[in-house]
Amino acid sequence: MDRRAYILQGLVIGIGVLIFLRLAYMQLIDKSYRTQAVSATIEKYVIEPSRGLIYDRNGELLVYNQPSYDLYLTFNLLDPDADPQALCDILGITLAEYQHRVNKDWKDIKYAKSIPFLFYQKIDEIANAQLQEILHAYPGFSTKVSSVRGYSHPNASHALGYLSEIDQARLDEGSGLYATGDVLGVAGLEAKYERELRGSKGATYQLKDNFGRNVGEYNEGFGSTAAESGSDLTVGLDINLQVYAEEMMQGKIGSFVAIEPSTGEILAIGSSPTYDPNNLSTNADRTASFHKLQTDSLKPFFNRATMAKYSPGSLFKPILSLIALQEGALQSDRYITCKGAYFYKIYRWGCHADPGVRNVTGAIQKSCNTFFFTVYRELIDKFGFDNPEQGLQLITDHLYDFGLGNVLNIDLPSEHQGLIPTPDFYDDMYDGKGDWRSTYIISNAIGQGEMETTVLQMANV
Repeated sequence: MDRRAYILQGLVIGIGVLIFLRLAYMQLIDKSYRTQAVSATIEKYVIEPSRGLIYDRNGELLVYNQPSYDLYLTFNLLDPDADPQALCDILGITLAEYQHRVNKDWKDIKYAKSIPFLFYQKIDEIANAQLQEILHAYPGFSTKVSSVRGYSHPNASHALGYLSEIDQARLDEGSGLYATGDVLGVAGLEAKYERELRGSKGATYQLKDNFGRNVGEYNEGFGSTAAESGSDLTVGLDINLQVYAEEMMQGKIGSFVAIEPSTGEILAIGSSPTYDPNNLSTNADRTASFHKLQTDSLKPFFNRATMAKYSPGSLFKPILSLIALQEGALQSDRYITCKGAYFYKIYRWGCHADPGVRNVTGAIQKSCNTFFFTVYRELIDKFGFDNPEQGLQLITDHLYDFGLGNVLNIDLPSEHQGLIPTPDFYDDMYDGKGDWRSTYIISNAIGQGEMETTVLQMANV
């Protein structure tokens, strides 16, 4: 054998040794290739937790979970010769819709032929039972059960709130707690106690072959985690009182609040018109229901108990009485004469009480405007007619102590603080510091004027 043959043979042997060493390194030392190969055959299955239940103060169940069924398809396992008509009949879809749901844009990163994708969602229990009888004839199809909210009563919708699919803005927050398609509380108690109610997700890992078929649990289940159910919630509502109050409000526009004075617990709260919370369950025809409610001119989504602002009217008179008594501007045995109206120079403010002489008890009984105009002006002018700011600030501070002009921080979102006009407010209104007098704002004395409160605040008072 000549020299060139030896050199060629040596090169072949050398290259073979290098290849062998490289393979040995990849197989035995460098684990990155093994990890890539294994990861391509493992699929993570998320186990959704059961959301916490909600009970009223007497232990009656208000919000529970009920099963909802979704149909998934792994395209690689689909039998092209299987007649889909029976499947379509159960789901109530046409063959054309079936084909549209089967054939995805495989260039889209959201889909892969070996990974199950959602084929049809929100299947009821009867249809699901029918599916289970025929799915053996349709390889690639499988059902997955999830839970959706159910409501024991068609009441307390504004208090309980509802769930909705997470939006992109919340996903972009990057908390990692949610994924596309998850639902979360977006109103009422469901939103306020989302963290406590939602629970924690679990996960299991399944080995798959190149056709997407399960071949067993990865690593004998090591690394899998169990889902943790959300915490149950007991609230201060009395559902029987709530139902009664809503019945009383039927056909009316307004709101109601009932509070237990000794604890501050809200026993009933609602707004009319209202809606059945079951209509916004993710298992119902939620899109149509939501659109109908959202476009209703009577605004059933608007919680008038916490968000609407009203002049308190004569309900303000006892509050003013207490402030005047506290400040010494009024005593229980002081009597003020009413001539059917309150007069100042050429101005006249009417009174719907009969003319007479009254103390604070009688003035409240008769709702005498003249009495409270008099007392209010005395408080405002306590530090001088030309110094109304100091007197108004005195009243304002007391009103804040009553919980007016601020949110009460109950367990419902979107609570409005109302408006208690301050000296700065009137300085801006009248374009100058102190360029206004007690007679400018006298309507506040009877709960009118610029003052605005919520129904919740007045119930709290």
